Amino acid sequence: MSFTLDQLARTGLLPKSESEAILDGKSSSLSDLIPHLLILSLDADAMTGADKTATWTQRRLSKQILGLTFLLALLVEHTLGPEEMAGASAAATAPEKGHE
Repeated sequence: MSFTLDQLARTGLLPKSESEAILDGKSSSLSDLIPHLLILSLDADAMTGADKTATWTQRRLSKQILGLTFLLALLVEHTLGPEEMAGASAAATAPEKGHE
């Protein structure tokens, strides 16, 4: 897994802070990386869809990549469980004790 994360960090697909953390050996959890990849796929699909010069093949590939990214996210969520996927966002939105 560390080889794959190392390669992912070098692709430019993740924010600089995430990439630097991975390259420094402070691996992020998969649940932290998935939202970045989903947003990237959504952005690529939107850009391709809005481009009037995009070919049918480019649009089809964009949709395939978007679908595969969501399938990966669902697989990771199924494997780790929804509690793990919620990660820090759930902790940030949880009400403080005494303020419920």
